Amino acid sequence: EGALDIFAQFFLEPLFSEDCTERELNAVNSENDKNLQLDSRRQNQVTKALANPDSPYSNFSTGNLSTLHKEGIREALLKFHSTYYSANIMSLCILGKESLDELQEMALKHFSAVENKHITPFVFADIPLFKEENLASYLKMVPVKEGRHLKLRFPLPSFQHEYRAKPSSYYSHLIGHESEGSIFSYLKAKGWANSLSAGPHDATSFTQFTITISLTKLGLEHQTEILAVVFDYIHLIASSPPQEWIFNESRQLYRTSFRFKAKVTPYRFCIRCASDMQTYAPEDFLNGTYLMEDFDPEMIKRFGKYLVPSNLIVTRISSEVEEECNLVEKWYGVKYGVEKIENEVIERLSAPQLQPFLALPEKNHYIATDYEMKPGFEKTEEEKQSEFEDIPKLIVSTDTTKMWFLQDRTYHEPKAVLYVELVSSLPNSTVENSVMTHLLARLLSDKLNEKVYYADLAGLSWSVQTTFSGITFQFSGYQEKLPLFASDILKTFMSLEIDPERLAYVSERKKEVYQNFDKDQPYRHATHFLYKFVGELFHDYPDKVAAVGGVTADKLLEFQQNLNGSFNRYQMYLHGNFVEHEAESISSQLLACLPAVSSPLTRFPIRRVKALTAGVPYVLNIDQPNLDNENSCTQVWFQVGNYYDHNLFAVTYLVSRILKEKCYSTLRTHEQLGYIVWSGTKSLADVLGFRVLVQSSVKDSAFLHDRIRSFLEESKSAIDSLTDEELDSFKESVVSDYLEKCNNLKSLSSEYWQTINTDRDSFLDDHTLAKITKENLTLPQLVEFYDRYILNPSTRRMISCRILSAHHQEQHNETLSSRDELKEGSGAAKEVIVTAENEKQVRETLSYFDFSEE
Repeated sequence: EGALDIFAQFFLEPLFSEDCTERELNAVNSENDKNLQLDSRRQNQVTKALANPDSPYSNFSTGNLSTLHKEGIREALLKFHSTYYSANIMSLCILGKESLDELQEMALKHFSAVENKHITPFVFADIPLFKEENLASYLKMVPVKEGRHLKLRFPLPSFQHEYRAKPSSYYSHLIGHESEGSIFSYLKAKGWANSLSAGPHDATSFTQFTITISLTKLGLEHQTEILAVVFDYIHLIASSPPQEWIFNESRQLYRTSFRFKAKVTPYRFCIRCASDMQTYAPEDFLNGTYLMEDFDPEMIKRFGKYLVPSNLIVTRISSEVEEECNLVEKWYGVKYGVEKIENEVIERLSAPQLQPFLALPEKNHYIATDYEMKPGFEKTEEEKQSEFEDIPKLIVSTDTTKMWFLQDRTYHEPKAVLYVELVSSLPNSTVENSVMTHLLARLLSDKLNEKVYYADLAGLSWSVQTTFSGITFQFSGYQEKLPLFASDILKTFMSLEIDPERLAYVSERKKEVYQNFDKDQPYRHATHFLYKFVGELFHDYPDKVAAVGGVTADKLLEFQQNLNGSFNRYQMYLHGNFVEHEAESISSQLLACLPAVSSPLTRFPIRRVKALTAGVPYVLNIDQPNLDNENSCTQVWFQVGNYYDHNLFAVTYLVSRILKEKCYSTLRTHEQLGYIVWSGTKSLADVLGFRVLVQSSVKDSAFLHDRIRSFLEESKSAIDSLTDEELDSFKESVVSDYLEKCNNLKSLSSEYWQTINTDRDSFLDDHTLAKITKENLTLPQLVEFYDRYILNPSTRRMISCRILSAHHQEQHNETLSSRDELKEGSGAAKEVIVTAENEKQVRETLSYFDFSEE
């Protein structure tokens, strides 16, 4: 309740002190700098360039120092607060273990003093979102990342409060469908599109309905035909009265989704609920998003009348339009251009045709009907009081197969999660094999798209990923259809036909994904290059780009045959609404889809990690590959030891918790180094580590390293001087972390699978760690750990990965020149600078960690 009182004071008596205001302005500016190279932000702001200048929608979405660092800003903030923080336009959600009466009493006690100023919410529904002369136009823009997109945007009056009828859902369901007869099915068959989605953005004053199509290179040449197909399909929808069975099917899916909605964290629940309270009637606060109860054919027709060429903005996003972009957007510097859609194109779109290859979807036979819980799902009263969760049981164990099973007795949902891993060292053994495995996975998704789309709508999902130990499939959803769903996908994978034409499109898209890594945020680069240096078989993106270009259908077919003969073990885990004999039957069903194991596994493959030499500070210097990104980043990582050493993990995690808030407040809040500041445990495979990471638009990577080092040195006194009361408080917080139960079935399944996938059955590690933390850890242990692994230059194993922006090069040179021969503190060895030229040579001087005898 004390925290609730502190929270309430912001709405009652905010300080807005001068220094805090200044720091927050810098924080806003840092966040904006972080987002300058994000295509989603850039596209949104460029669209606003076409908006009606009289509409608030046309304004800059966030802010930076040039817009906010003005004289009188503190007074403006105070005035805004005193004017608009009014009880009648505010919503509050409090979630707690207390009774409703107690929670209501807290709300009244702490928030009843919030004044009701009888503010009328600002609505600008009477102001057109776009001026008429800007409609029926092309908006062209150049993206940061490689890719081609065609976006059709239709502005509408707000339909936000028509949530019980959801007319937009009727259209987005049909236009975004991917089954046979859909827009996407046709575009994919022509080789013009990689994906298609459709949906609304609802606000209090307007709605925008958007259709987004990811194009292939061939699709760029057929944009007019693509637009024509879209409007032909919209005409198909409008040519007959709204179909009640389509509405009812969507309603059933919404109802089922809400009935068996997975729990989320209290934090996320409160944020979502407080927002929904601004939109829905009180009786619908909790389920308004999932309500689709009122079939209103006239409203559906009215919505559809806005989906016409005269009310359209077509956004073309690709590097190929750069020469046509003669304008530069003010806030993000995006190159863009605007021109009217040609009259002949408007005429074609305004005269839609009934096409034989277009059809409304069929009824969805994947929708589950059996929601009954299996016998034994209820826990006894004694079991409910236990602090221990149920844990998986090994029900099949042979040289070639391991099947783990756990019946859900916690969440009581008619759902299940199934993992199937095909263990093999072949997929990741070379960069070429890694790329070909990814291509097979993408071809599988491509092949199954139309069939699986129905399953996806019905709440069944699947994914496939390449891991160091093989290929892992995950299936989840309502248990009734799950075994058959999984079997069909595994069978298709094992007999997948390699279509050269589809391979070409999939390879094209995969190549773009690899190339786009250069345009990722620097903090992602810092982790990738660090892992690549110390980790075994971490393949780099330029190598993947080269490899994908050399894959032919014949080569992929040969690899597929070798892959199917390379599996050493099948590892499975089923968790959910099944009983044990059903799990055993499902195991047999799945094994029937898979080839015989080539040779049984002798040792489960786990990625090895290079052990940094104690006392030698390694530095990875990487130039930021995106020259337009103004952010630099430094990640300092300390190798600690065996991840599965419970005592070592417990002390590492406790120290990381003690430093976490201090790191954030020092480097982000007070020193204003950047928006992204992280600290905590950071492990790779079975090597436990601790890291501090800072991404900054204002300082170079060497300066960031120096500040991280200083912070860690200064923090020693904070650890040394901890009182017993303070230490106990931190320990209590950490123990709470360990014993916190997962919110939903999928999260717990993922946690258990991670344990299974290390070939260990230590499902109760969290309880062990909690016990060690609570009963064993002492301040002298923390001090000894901090000295040995973090501070002592002769015993720590440390690497600093520094991503340097071209914008900070001059500053970086000044930082280096001001140092004393690049020394890492008193008594430290000289830095070992790792570059692209000597990386291989330096790696060869290091040996791998070996914990086999521990």
